Amino acid sequence: MKFFTRLVPFTVPLVFGAQSAFAQGAPPAASPPSAAQPMTATPPAAAPAPASAPAQAAPVSAPPVEPAPAPGPVVPAPAGAVPAYQAYPAPPAYQPAPTSRPARQKNDLLVVSYNTAVGLGDTHHFTPDFSFLGFSFDWRARVDDKFWPGISLGWQVLYGKEEKTLRYGNTTFTGTIATNLNLFPMLVTGSYYFLTDPRGVRPYGGFGVGAYAAEHRLDVGIWTISETSWHFGFAPELGAVIPTGSTRLVVSTKFNYAAASGRWDPLMYLNFNVGVEL
Repeated sequence: MKFFTRLVPFTVPLVFGAQSAFAQGAPPAASPPSAAQPMTATPPAAAPAPASAPAQAAPVSAPPVEPAPAPGPVVPAPAGAVPAYQAYPAPPAYQPAPTSRPARQKNDLLVVSYNTAVGLGDTHHFTPDFSFLGFSFDWRARVDDKFWPGISLGWQVLYGKEEKTLRYGNTTFTGTIATNLNLFPMLVTGSYYFLTDPRGVRPYGGFGVGAYAAEHRLDVGIWTISETSWHFGFAPELGAVIPTGSTRLVVSTKFNYAAASGRWDPLMYLNFNVGVEL
């Protein structure tokens, strides 16, 4: 008994301590709801969210570049339909850039002219009428853009018919006399152009020197007298080349002088020429 009385103080606290520990570990018993308090569901406590690492910025990438669609053939839409495609305009026509460089000059040229003439001085006394019979050929070669040497050949007719007195050698004629003078100038020439742009007007001055063949003819009644003489002479000239589309028009005036020869007086006449440059 004495042993049990000493054991009880030690076993009682152990028993009660085990019960209390068991009671703390077991879930509490649900109590029946009372009529005074409504029955509510208690949500379970949310678990704390785990600590997350700081968010990193996503790398920015450029959007993919899509290739431009190749233009296809343009198909005309039917009448009244709305086209579902984009029409591509036609490219502009190629136009060369304008140039300000002058056109290229020729190496040589030929001027063909129709000539009219009127006599001066003693030549006018022999053939007083204004003449519409004549032509000339002028060939010119280019030394540079301004200076063109060449050759001039021509034929000019001077004529007249009137009541007069005319002395021929030792014979004097009085009455209605028809006179005719055929002139053939053969000259070496040089022409200087003051302006050289072929697209514009080109004024020029020229000078020729050489020989003149002259055929003198008189018709008096039933008598005809003809004689040919040679003269040395010269011919200054002023003119201009005028562009008219694809043709270049040449207008000029020329003074012809041939010295006296034998029984014949000096020859003087003035030309008015219109021609083309070839």
